[in-house]
Amino acid sequence: MPLSPSTLALAVSALLAAGCSQGTAGPSPADACKSLVAECVGKQQACVADAAGARCEACADGQYAAASGACEAIGGAALAHDFAPFTTKPGEEILGLCQSWTINNPTEMWVNAVQLDQDVASHHSNWTFVPDDQFTGTDGVWMCQDRKYSQLTAALAGGVLYAQSTQATHEVQRFPNGAAVRVPPYSRIIGDVHLLNTTWRRSPGTPGSPRTACPSRT
Repeated sequence: MPLSPSTLALAVSALLAAGCSQGTAGPSPADACKSLVAECVGKQQACVADAAGARCEACADGQYAAASGACEAIGGAALAHDFAPFTTKPGEEILGLCQSWTINNPTEMWVNAVQLDQDVASHHSNWTFVPDDQFTGTDGVWMCQDRKYSQLTAALAGGVLYAQSTQATHEVQRFPNGAAVRVPPYSRIIGDVHLLNTTWRRSPGTPGSPRTACPSRT
């Protein structure tokens, strides 16, 4: 199954957006949603009400479920990346894989949100940023041990960007407006990926592509 980290739209698609904007709210939930909003938002979904009643629905790409229960735009300028696909066999578990994306950013980025989409049976993944002279090699998928990668070493050299919730296929993690993580110039994004195919079928797919949103400094 593909992992889409895999679109870490950097906002980390994989990962970054700039230019902090409030986003445009969708229609306000009807009264029927009042008792359902907390449940929907907890699943990163909006509450939608019509003649059939109230229900939770996923927000569109580039949106997140606001506390109001409506979908709002993530905002900022998105930077996205898609990784190469993985294939996992029925019942197969794969550990020790890393994915890297060298951003080649000449200036610092302030990341307000990360959106991940994946369908590669990713059980979980943790994403860090490091100077691009660390863990050097061709971008893409590689064995973490080949470059002596560890999450602790990476976090100390740069920082932590995003952690995928267990088995999430689509997820947005977002700071409140005005808050962001600083990613220094010339950074590399690295994800440590754990794959687990719990189905009876082969799971070809695209690894996560993180998208990030970076608000401008004020």
